[in-house]
Amino acid sequence: MTGFHRFNIGGVTAVTINDGQFARPAETFFKDVPAAEIEPVLAANGLARDAVPSWFDPLYVDTGQHKVIVDTGNGPERGGQLMTNLQAAGIDPADIDAVMITHAHGDHIGGNTTLDGALAFPNARYYIGLEEWDYWTSEEVLNLRPERIPFIKQNLLNIESAFTFVEGEVEIVPGIRAIPAPGHTPGHIALVVVGRLLHVGDALHQPLHAEYPDWIAVFDTLPETTPVTRRKLMKMAVEQELLVYGFHFPFPGYGRVTPKGDTWTWQPGM
Repeated sequence: MTGFHRFNIGGVTAVTINDGQFARPAETFFKDVPAAEIEPVLAANGLARDAVPSWFDPLYVDTGQHKVIVDTGNGPERGGQLMTNLQAAGIDPADIDAVMITHAHGDHIGGNTTLDGALAFPNARYYIGLEEWDYWTSEEVLNLRPERIPFIKQNLLNIESAFTFVEGEVEIVPGIRAIPAPGHTPGHIALVVVGRLLHVGDALHQPLHAEYPDWIAVFDTLPETTPVTRRKLMKMAVEQELLVYGFHFPFPGYGRVTPKGDTWTWQPGM
């Protein structure tokens, strides 16, 4: 697997940037699913129960008017490869003028800043859902995990002046529209890119969540909301014939969904 993958959507250039890969037990992604139910599904999809693979796939889009990065990955403190692979793809971080954050988990905001706390994308506006910001920067949430406070300060609070807050369904820049997609986190957003690609962020953490939208990941903050959001997004993808891109989907992250009974299946490719 190379460090980046260039493709075209609706006449604009997009690049998947590899920020790394990991594997975790199936229970991480499919919490509380009985073994008798999960094991045949994993076997049919060539997956081992003790090591289900997952990727980190920040997305770069050059709309012609704006140069955009969606999510900044793990960052330098957590072994992120975003900057190395942006350079390999010939993309200068200083040229990026919009950073869009689907949600504020560490593997999505860790690359907001450099090791010394400076903006990693110095000429960009950073965009995040207002509800997402309010949730992760609240004293209540910070006090639940005080060890995370320095990380939140560096990658959110200390750079607050760089942020613009998004509310509801809104066009962030021409050609890229935010869609509220709560469940994985309270203020999680999905993005529709040039009317051709649906970036689901972590609303679906694994491709199998299209077929099994009620299988919750341990990371999902609002487990009752997550399946509702997944179904909404998958219906949208089918009705509007959108590519579906997942941050943790197999590199390079995009594919098509097709109906399967009252759910869907995701297959990689255009």
